[in-house]
Amino acid sequence: MADKERNVAQEAFIHDRSTVIVATNAFGMGIDKSNVRYVIHYQMPRTIEAYYQEAGRAGRDGEESDCILLFSPQDIRTQSFLIEQSSLSEDRMKLEYGKLQQMTSFCHTERCLPLYLLDYFGDRSNEVCRKCSNCNKKGEKVDRTKEAQMIFSCIKRVREKFGKTIIAQILVGSQNQKIKQLRLDQLPTYGLLKTWSQKEVAQLIDLLIAEGYIKPAGHAYPTLSLCEKALPILKGEESIYVYAQREEEAREEQNDVFEALRGLRKTVAAEHNIAPYMVFSDRTLREMSQYIPLTKEEFLNINGVGEQKWDKYGQLFLNVLIPFKDRRPEQPIIEHKQPLRKQRAHYLETANRFKEQASVQALANYFSLSESTIIKHLVRAEQEGSELNLQNYVDQDKQILIQNAAKEYGTDKLKPIKEALPASISYQDIRFTLLK
Repeated sequence: MADKERNVAQEAFIHDRSTVIVATNAFGMGIDKSNVRYVIHYQMPRTIEAYYQEAGRAGRDGEESDCILLFSPQDIRTQSFLIEQSSLSEDRMKLEYGKLQQMTSFCHTERCLPLYLLDYFGDRSNEVCRKCSNCNKKGEKVDRTKEAQMIFSCIKRVREKFGKTIIAQILVGSQNQKIKQLRLDQLPTYGLLKTWSQKEVAQLIDLLIAEGYIKPAGHAYPTLSLCEKALPILKGEESIYVYAQREEEAREEQNDVFEALRGLRKTVAAEHNIAPYMVFSDRTLREMSQYIPLTKEEFLNINGVGEQKWDKYGQLFLNVLIPFKDRRPEQPIIEHKQPLRKQRAHYLETANRFKEQASVQALANYFSLSESTIIKHLVRAEQEGSELNLQNYVDQDKQILIQNAAKEYGTDKLKPIKEALPASISYQDIRFTLLK
């Protein structure tokens, strides 16, 4: 923004001709105005000092005001990158990473937020505000002592040499090649939280860091060590209660048919040394659990199932579904789908033309379909056995970023993965990499 445009915008806001102003740190935040009613941070600041100064623009007249911080794990990566690219000394860089961790913990703590800030600046108090999002959080707290003990034990088992991602992968029983190479799958703590997702374990670790049970050490990829505060938890002398996460509530609502199918999928994937989603997607498993197909014809009518998938895995999954046959709905199975033969011919035709070096855009124009639909055709064709080698159309560097994001956020939804990645990575890149 040119200086003239900036001055015009700032003057308009100060004199109430504009009610909202959007500013970056480079803008300077030079706003000396007492009646600002809210400040919204679209990205996490690097330090609590910066956040406190910027949030302090609101409510200078003593009236109640709102400060909203929108936080994403991508913010941490962005701030870490900026620190790494700086010309700071080793000691100063270590200090900056420490401050970034304090800011990250502020985003994960369940304590009263004003008390957290006061404690950070050395002004201790025990009186909660009863106004912040944590004080007004709804829902019940659940006992997470057992899970915390598993995390603490895992950190000790690896002699405090690894970070959050590896600890989470060990606890969920990840088949990651690095886990196997380091023989971490031989640990007693391997798979202790296999009913949890890696993202859920990582979130609990973040909370335990924020509450002072675990201490991260290092720079961009900190290792985890236990604090003295964790010892009474390990000994069973104290307990940890946290608010139930939405993911946990959703998991508890999933029916036992889906869980049985997911368990089989995990076993099959491990036997073939492939990712579970390459066997069947969650969408496919949910449709199976909804309609309970009991024959080959019914099974082939499930989204994401083709002849090759049937030949490889069909009977195994039917064997799991048969005990639940009393759950079958009265309405016809997959009533909403197009006739199978017509639908299969359509997406296979898309795949065949793609093999002729046609681009997604060219196919979309040829078939008068959206590019998103063409991508879905191609993904389905490869899932069912067509050798399209879609991953080869994505740069290796992009694939690594996508796979890392998928490990952190799961593959149930692609939007969280997309939001965590650079803008240069498209949904096509993600779908081709994950075949989802």
